[in-house]
Amino acid sequence: MEASEGIEGLFTIASKIGKAPDLDWLCRRLAIEEIKLPKERLLFINVSANSLFESPHEIELMENLLEKRGMKPWEIVLELNEKELYRDTSRITEVLSLYRKKGFSLALDDVGEGMLSGEFLSIFNADYIKLAKSVIPKSFVLGERTVFDGLVSWAQENGAVVIAKGVETQQQLESLTGMGIEIGQGFLLGSPQFQNLTGLTQDE
Repeated sequence: MEASEGIEGLFTIASKIGKAPDLDWLCRRLAIEEIKLPKERLLFINVSANSLFESPHEIELMENLLEKRGMKPWEIVLELNEKELYRDTSRITEVLSLYRKKGFSLALDDVGEGMLSGEFLSIFNADYIKLAKSVIPKSFVLGERTVFDGLVSWAQENGAVVIAKGVETQQQLESLTGMGIEIGQGFLLGSPQFQNLTGLTQDE
């Protein structure tokens, strides 16, 4: 079983027994406590949407944890998955506003898979838009770029930094950089690794 499947399976089990928020917080805490972040670098942390929007005191816990590590909120990017977001826009606006006021940045992951409306994307107002692998064209002929071009245009018009996932070929890399997209992830750029709690590493 690949590392990513193991992690997803763990969260599935936690959700079934009502422990997903606890597991989410544990992972977040370990990420902050164990990271050795170079200066002027950002730490992207995957966060459960349900945990973020339904736990009113989490922002204080985050601030206390960062203070103990000598870190600042501006060094943290909270990354939520598009497919997990629900449509209670008033609650989302309220919570995200609180985090922004404290200095945290926000990223929206796998954009293009859940196909959120432009209105909802505007409400979320992410600082970083991570485009799903499924919307990154294998080639950049016009017919394969409709969804991709629309999302990139929207992000750039709203001041969000675009991150392209699933970069696997040199052609993709050259086409993306030619469009002004300077941040990406994928097997062409480096293989992901899984760090378990015993300190052993396992390539995906």
